Amino acid sequence: MLLYHTKPIEIIDNANQTGLRQSDARVQWDSAPELGHELVGDTRKVNSMTITTEERTSETSGVLVEQLSQLLERLKLPDGRLSAGQLEDVARAVAQRPDLFEVLLDDDGSVHRSLLLLQTSSYEVKVLTWRGPQPVDWHDHGGSSGAMAMVGGWLNEQSRDGDGADLNSRRFGPGDSGSFGPDHLHDVNFEYGRPAISIHAYSPPLSGMTHYDRTRFGFVAREFIPEIIQPFTRASPLEI
Repeated sequence: MLLYHTKPIEIIDNANQTGLRQSDARVQWDSAPELGHELVGDTRKVNSMTITTEERTSETSGVLVEQLSQLLERLKLPDGRLSAGQLEDVARAVAQRPDLFEVLLDDDGSVHRSLLLLQTSSYEVKVLTWRGPQPVDWHDHGGSSGAMAMVGGWLNEQSRDGDGADLNSRRFGPGDSGSFGPDHLHDVNFEYGRPAISIHAYSPPLSGMTHYDRTRFGFVAREFIPEIIQPFTRASPLEI
């Protein structure tokens, strides 16, 4: 099992109070931390120097992590929680660069597949593929805000209107995007595509989702499913 992390390293000379930003150091963990464990930055002191690292996580490869990080640095995102609008900017930026993730989209027979492209302490980005209809799956996002941008194909979203049982409906096609806040509850399903491909961004990174049944009394919570990072096992030209 391999998980890949890049660590931008900032070295501060404690004596002279000067800083030097070094190039990213790539780290490959042959024995990754427990799946689902949140990875955060740390600060270490070495002699008179303070070294601060920010870990980035992916189910893909170190090369892709670096490419995505460089792409999203242009958005000048703030530290901490991102707004729904900022997440939509992230999703649209990644969706406009399919060359970065097309090689990962093998047809493994799954109707629906999700792959973590990049996760920082503030946000995460996933690519989802859709190859056919699924059962209705009403869910929230565990308090995270989110956004979706279409790369190809068509999806249909039904969402809860406010706190009631009424519904809103929207179709997403190539180039379309949308965002939502932490209270959003919806179901997204396949309409057309070979496959349909969408980019999703969440902040903070998903901790899990509560799934719901729609009843005559409104939406009733059924179960909470924690988010688990799955290892990427397919050999890829992007792997290092």
